[in-house]
Amino acid sequence: MRKPQYRLTRSGRYRDFQRQKVYDWERAHVFPEKEFREIMSIAECQVIVNKAYEYFGLIGPPEVHDGRGRRSACGSIYAVRLPKWARFTEVVLHEAAHGISSRLCMRIKVPIETMFRMATNGTSDEYADLVFQPGHGEVFVRIFVELLRHYGHNEFSLLSSLEESGVKWNDQSYCEPEGRST
Repeated sequence: MRKPQYRLTRSGRYRDFQRQKVYDWERAHVFPEKEFREIMSIAECQVIVNKAYEYFGLIGPPEVHDGRGRRSACGSIYAVRLPKWARFTEVVLHEAAHGISSRLCMRIKVPIETMFRMATNGTSDEYADLVFQPGHGEVFVRIFVELLRHYGHNEFSLLSSLEESGVKWNDQSYCEPEGRST
């Protein structure tokens, strides 16, 4: 067996090893300049989240909430919270990608004996990197890129800018909606 790719923090979570790299890459290559950002309503943001989940064949998207009073946006399988500054397409897709990556990783069929072995002795095997994903891990990045591509960003330039920025992404078929081949 190989060593686990991700290290645990003291709290028992997997270290989000490339979080800052992803944020820096977004600022440099994804987000439009502030003067070109169209701030949307919560209802418009909900439509984008719904379409993102539908694109990946998932039902039951999270509800989008007003995130005023928060400094940062956040997304999960349960809710997306967006402060006013974060209500533009690329941030909404980023937060939707968090929930989608969690849902897709949960959907992968992992034998229960394997899950038990990974949980009890800390070793990793072929499934561990999928089941135990940090927030901005490789599966998240691939799903985010796929959503950006679907919303009109150039996939080739996104992937080459990821490489330049040192951001890792997963290029497996389970990161793509059914019917799309690479």
